[in-house]
Amino acid sequence: MIGSLIQHTTLRGRLMWRRLLVPLFALLLVTTWGGKATLAADAPAAAPLLQWPGSAFVLDLGHELVTVTNTSLGSIQAVNGATNGVLHDVELSTLVFTIEKCAILAPHVHTNLVEYVYVTGGSGTFSLWSSNGSVVLLRQPITSGYLLVIPPGWPHMFTGPETESPSLVLTATVTSSAPQVYFLAGAGSIWTRVPGDAMGTAFNVTATAYTSFFDAQHTGGLLQNATCASQS
Repeated sequence: MIGSLIQHTTLRGRLMWRRLLVPLFALLLVTTWGGKATLAADAPAAAPLLQWPGSAFVLDLGHELVTVTNTSLGSIQAVNGATNGVLHDVELSTLVFTIEKCAILAPHVHTNLVEYVYVTGGSGTFSLWSSNGSVVLLRQPITSGYLLVIPPGWPHMFTGPETESPSLVLTATVTSSAPQVYFLAGAGSIWTRVPGDAMGTAFNVTATAYTSFFDAQHTGGLLQNATCASQS
């Protein structure tokens, strides 16, 4: 009788383990095959990247940045998909802005990307408007170590230091290999209907500087903070 009980108990134990192992085995199969399916689906995306040498994945910004603008007010440098194949394939770009004392990186908007801006040096201010025009931040002080998040379609601007402190340096990563940057300027802008002196006051620049920028954009987006300059 004891032998029968042991045998019955052993049988029940085996059945219990079988009931436990079968679902686990099935789950393992699903997970494994699911993983293979995911890898297979992702494989085509990896193919273009494999054509590039390993060195293309490590960018020396000291040599690879292309200068877009360089004036006494500051500079704008960029590296994007036009010069780096990896950035083209992963749809990213990097821009480095240096904004000198009493300078403004004029209001602008990106329609097709998210922008992360890391303040790598100096101090200044950051203004941000939502896509519906409401003010989110106005002349928010920023300094080295800050990270700023700018959603698509949200206008924004930066001002450099107003004292003898180091230049404001921003390193921005944007989610596009061919970023669209629209300065709120140009012959087609509705703001050209507003008198230059009124808009100059709004952006703290002279009417001449404002009108010149909005008509031609030849300054590359960097303007002088006239009030700051007059007090220096």
